Amino acid sequence: MKITKVEIVKLENSKRLRATCFIVLDYTIVIDNVKLFENYNGEFFVEFPRSHSSEEKNYQDITIIKPQFRDSLVGTVLKEYKKKLKEEKHGKANN
Repeated sequence: MKITKVEIVKLENSKRLRATCFIVLDYTIVIDNVKLFENYNGEFFVEFPRSHSSEEKNYQDITIIKPQFRDSLVGTVLKEYKKKLKEEKHGKANN
């Protein structure tokens, strides 16, 4: 399965949430409402959508089984995030 598109929908400015995006796999599957977070150590991680939760448990709607694919996915999201940041910075500088 290939990552065919990652689009950063919204850059965030909260304590840890950095961006919201969607991911397209093989031009066939769309995963929407994916969130990119930065932890207190400056490391980034991706959180997939959740629809079921209770006080005791959180249920992931999307689970990536292969660590290599997850690493590739996180790397691609991070690359697009940095690209979008750069575009925003240059856009503001030109205004």
